[in-house]
Amino acid sequence: MILLYHIVVVKMIPCPNISCTSLFDIIALRRRCKCVDDENDDIKPSHRHDRRASCPDCTTRRSTDPVVDFNRINGWSNKIDCMRELGYVPEGGVDLGPIEFDDFVARRQKDGDQSEFKSRIWFRNGRGWIYEVPSMEHEYSANKVISRIHQQLHPNQDLLSVGGSSTLILQLGHSCAEPHQSLRPLRPNVPNIHSANGHGRPYPTLVIETAKSQSLPVLHQKCMDYFMDRVVAIPAAPGVSAVVAVPSTIRIVIGIKIYRRHNGTFAMLVLYYQNGAAANPVRIISCGTAFLDPNNTIPRVNAISPPGYAAPHGYEGVMPPVGPPPVPANPANPLNLQNPCNALGLPHYQLQIPTVELFNGAAPLPPGVILPLFYVVDLHSIQQVANDELP
Repeated sequence: MILLYHIVVVKMIPCPNISCTSLFDIIALRRRCKCVDDENDDIKPSHRHDRRASCPDCTTRRSTDPVVDFNRINGWSNKIDCMRELGYVPEGGVDLGPIEFDDFVARRQKDGDQSEFKSRIWFRNGRGWIYEVPSMEHEYSANKVISRIHQQLHPNQDLLSVGGSSTLILQLGHSCAEPHQSLRPLRPNVPNIHSANGHGRPYPTLVIETAKSQSLPVLHQKCMDYFMDRVVAIPAAPGVSAVVAVPSTIRIVIGIKIYRRHNGTFAMLVLYYQNGAAANPVRIISCGTAFLDPNNTIPRVNAISPPGYAAPHGYEGVMPPVGPPPVPANPANPLNLQNPCNALGLPHYQLQIPTVELFNGAAPLPPGVILPLFYVVDLHSIQQVANDELP
């Protein structure tokens, strides 16, 4: 009788693209503990390097585990591969390096490295930036919003096209964005200098940005950037050009911020922005299975909340409990939350999207087609998708 054994030899090889950082060191950074900041999933500065030894939740880590310096990693793809291995992007994003505007647009509109092209990359004033790496909770949450709208369009789903993360030129020569999802009605082509891709294609009317590792302030700024005016040069006289601001035709932005899970529950925010509104975001809705962190998250919410909105809290939806859970606990609300988002159809969690904004600039509707005044997205359904996908 002959016994065959498979022997696997693992060799620890230092990564050639990261100084003093091995592949196993990078994988080790994925382990989570209380030293990870709830707002941005980054390791708290007070617990970096040897100071982690003082944290009882860090005893499984080596005190010399490095914090990756992405500036010392060469190449877009290598940086993105490292972020994927870590499972997060540091707060504020990672600068991928300098690149000319035309080169960026060409690079993003053609086939390239697989890892790079699965990531949403922004262009800001001569440099590429990445703020998030794709994950199940990102993709399925954004897609659920789209599917809820499409369900209400039946049998006229073809009136809205799904654009995904197509590169959008926000300001020619200065800014490009890649949302998690987008919707566009049957809009006619526009002049190239006013177009979303530089080749005449119109902008979507709705875009969705989802965030997990990026902070709330960064998500808010990205959402607001979609409403930037297009600044273009047009001939004013022979040999003379005039700079003209062309208003953005993106009408609606939905931001979804998903916080990491803690004790089986997680907080979640949905931000609703509308172009031309007196103040943005128009709505800030807490709709997770847990309430927002009062020490870390709520101050950031208040910083972006328009004056007087949803006073005195500055946001709507799920609120902290007013007392301890009853005994026995209510299975539908085990944390005794105020306004729990625990069922479909709850008034607090119905996000209304105006049809007039969603179909702004669209071609005339086919004969006999009548659309509702609003499309409604039930945020409990988005919460449940995130809950299913969140580790």
